[in-house]
This record gives sequence, C-alpha cells and structure tokens, in this order.
Amino acid sequence: MALDVDDDASVAAAFDGIERIDALVNNAGTSPVGSVEEFGIDRWKALFETNLFGAVRCMQAAMARFRAQGHGTIVNISSIAGRVVVPMFGPYSASKYALEAASEALAMEARPFGVRVVLIEPGAVRTPIQQKTTPPPRTSPYPESAKNWGFALGYDHARASDPSLIADEVAAAVREAVTGGAPGARQRPVGQGCRAMIELRERLGDDAWQELWSAPTAEFLERYRALTGIDLRPA
Repeated sequence: MALDVDDDASVAAAFDGIERIDALVNNAGTSPVGSVEEFGIDRWKALFETNLFGAVRCMQAAMARFRAQGHGTIVNISSIAGRVVVPMFGPYSASKYALEAASEALAMEARPFGVRVVLIEPGAVRTPIQQKTTPPPRTSPYPESAKNWGFALGYDHARASDPSLIADEVAAAVREAVTGGAPGARQRPVGQGCRAMIELRERLGDDAWQELWSAPTAEFLERYRALTGIDLRPA
C-alpha cells in the first residue's frame, strides 16, 4: 500500500489498514548536500520532515500496537553520517543524529513493554541516491571544504558497496534485530569502510578532525593518506 511518511493522514491510514504489526523498519530518507550557512531553512525543514519526523510518525503509530501486545521491534535505518560529520553533509548528519537520539530515548521508554529499538548505519551504497546528490554550488564561500568533501565522496562512490551485497548485510542485521538476537537501541555500522571511519574520528578527537577537513585540499589529501593509507584522488 502507498505510504507517504511526510503526511500524517497517509501514515494513519496505512497503519489502520494493517491488522497485526510485529516489526517496523524505517528506511525512507533523502541525502541533500550543502553548507550549514547556504542550506535554506525551507530545505532544512523538508529534510527533517522526511528523515526525522517521518520516522517518528511511524514509530508513534506502531508503539500503541506494540505496547498493547507486549512485544515488537523498531529498526531505524540511520547512516554512518549519524556518527561521523564531514563538511557539506551537516544538514543530513543533523537529521540522522536526531534520529539516533530519538531512537535511543524510545528504546529506554519502550523497553518495559518488551519493545526493541535498533539502529543500523549503512555506508555508501551504489543506488540512484548517488545521482540525486548534487555538489555544492561553485559560488559557495567554502570552496576548500566543498572540494575535500568531493574527493571523499568520489572515493566512496567509486568503491561503494554493491547494492545486492549490502542489501544482504542490512537484511541480516534487520533479521537479527527482529528475531531478538541484537541488543536494543544500539548502532550497527554496515558496509564499506564504516568502522574504519568511526575509529579514525574517535582517534583524532574534535580539534584534529576539524583541522583535517578544513585544511587546504592539497594538504587534506596528503594528511588523509598519511592517516589512513588511502589516496582519495582518482586513479
């Protein structure tokens, strides 16, 4: 059945049309790009409408059923961007950080009712969303940040996980969550390079991470290679 997560009535009608619900997987999302300054407030609102409020609508609709029956699982598909922030992905990361915070809070609230909440964080995947990710405008006052982001994105997209392979990995994580094998309310990175990126962010700390990504592009590329052994420049 059709369900528009941005629309209260659509969500309510879809859930009313289902007799029994055992699991909810929130997967809808968009991933626009832009600096915090240049990303218009209307775009911020539209992004959060889908990535956060859409998931919250569905969680609210499911929770009454789950509480009444004494069990249920909510699996929220977040992103590696919900753990690690890079330039030009601030709005998207903000929406995923918010989803992760809401998920963790709900996990504590829902636990006494036998309801499990699990976050899954995929990395880059070769899907049509890549073609929908437009670069920052050339007139941006943040050219170095945009170029650093572009090199990293280009590298990730060139080596992105095959959709069929990562779908199997994500499906396995969802299945584990739904069948009760996964712990409640904690993140599970899935896909190419996710754990390595999280570990690098934790190892560098705030100042060094920010200095790395705000450096002039030539310096950024050399420092990134020295830190990770990865040359982000196209072969």
